[in-house]
Amino acid sequence: MAEADRFEIEYTFEEIELIGDGLMAWGVATLVEDCDDDFYVGRIVIGGKVLDRFGTGAMGFPSSVNKTLFEAISKQIENSKHAQETFGEAISEYRADFASAA
Repeated sequence: MAEADRFEIEYTFEEIELIGDGLMAWGVATLVEDCDDDFYVGRIVIGGKVLDRFGTGAMGFPSSVNKTLFEAISKQIENSKHAQETFGEAISEYRADFASAA
């Protein structure tokens, strides 16, 4: 399946812990179907700044910092029961709508 053909949703996250209770993140992550009825985080937006899995883009930090920050946040989202349930419900609804339209 081509990347452009994959199902994706925007998932709002709150209070992702980056360093204990001292550094938290809030934002929106794009959850992308991975062909196994599961998902991965494709990109993260925090305060209008985009982080991606390649480490490009945000806050003027070097790429290695962006990549590490993306990985720390995406790992927590991918392991989150709430994110898994949200994605599962959304893709089930999408497939049901697609099947009924066919």
